[in-house]
Amino acid sequence: MKSKFFIKEKDHFKLYIPLENKILFENELNKHNIDFYEKIEEQPNINNGIRYFLLDKDKFEIDIIIKENEILSGIESTGIYDMKLTKKFYFIYFKLVMSIIFIVAIIIGIIKIYDKLK
Repeated sequence: MKSKFFIKEKDHFKLYIPLENKILFENELNKHNIDFYEKIEEQPNINNGIRYFLLDKDKFEIDIIIKENEILSGIESTGIYDMKLTKKFYFIYFKLVMSIIFIVAIIIGIIKIYDKLK
């Protein structure tokens, strides 16, 4: 099923999908016979994702597609939020802080042992 401009003239919503999920998302829309409109050439910046115009009546089915395929998405007001990336960042940050605390504790221990030997 090809992109259809008429969607912009009906009750619709905008959904942003990352470029890496474009093929998967469009394939799923086509499998479920869901009309959509996107024109990547009309979008000056795709860093926030590719903008899709979708009919309001298809929201429930699109929500299921996004959840089943674990596709990141965002609406116009929220943008795309990657929780996995955030968790990874905090895990690395935690490991870094714990490593610094461990190294400082070792240095303090070595200094105390060195002072006792004098």
